[in-house]
Amino acid sequence: MRIPRLLPFILSVAIFAASSPCWAGTDSWTPLGPTGGYVQSLAFDSTNPSTSYAGFQFGGVYRTTNGGNSWIVTLADTDIWEVYSLATHPTNSSIVFAGTDKSMYRSTNGGGSWSPNGPLGIKGIAFSLATPSTMYVGGEQGVFKSTNDGANWTLTAYNTQITDETALAVHPVDTANLYEA
Repeated sequence: MRIPRLLPFILSVAIFAASSPCWAGTDSWTPLGPTGGYVQSLAFDSTNPSTSYAGFQFGGVYRTTNGGNSWIVTLADTDIWEVYSLATHPTNSSIVFAGTDKSMYRSTNGGGSWSPNGPLGIKGIAFSLATPSTMYVGGEQGVFKSTNDGANWTLTAYNTQITDETALAVHPVDTANLYEA
């Protein structure tokens, strides 16, 4: 597998808010909560746009099922300092992943419960759209691949080849190409 470093190819979205996630309007930003920390990652349910997840610095994943009107904590672990990345499975929105400084966490019930599942320090998560059961995660220990919806992982590139991946993307047509930044 080739892993070219094409930073311009990776689309980055920065959300600037005082300390709460916001919904982009045409001319203004509207705070939607929750408040109390830095939001480091966001993910949306692939089948229900009213459901989304926010990952916070200082350890927590919050979920809304009503478009941001209210939020509940779905992953709270006092050992987690940062939730670097979040992703929902592209075809099964019950499967949600949270990459943290402690471990990769996986939920199979839409964030209702979480289990540690994989390497530490995961900062980037990417799915193959051609084969949604295939996904990649990258971080402090290198790049890992799963071909069974994140149940098991195989190291594909050790961190001496690639250092601390923060963003990953699988090419939508040529799935042999994984891009990282």
